[in-house]
Amino acid sequence: MQSLKLITVHYQLVGWTSLATRRLQHSYVSIYKAVVHQSHTPPY
Repeated sequence: MQSLKLITVHYQLVGWTSLATRRLQHSYVSIYKAVVHQSHTPPY
């Protein structure tokens, strides 16, 4: 039973980390797009 519990916890951790990395990638992409958009628009 202990191994089954460990496997469940492991998969929960993997799921959470993948979700976190996906959200991080999404935020990084949005920040990158904003920076590129700002750099392409003239400062004046």
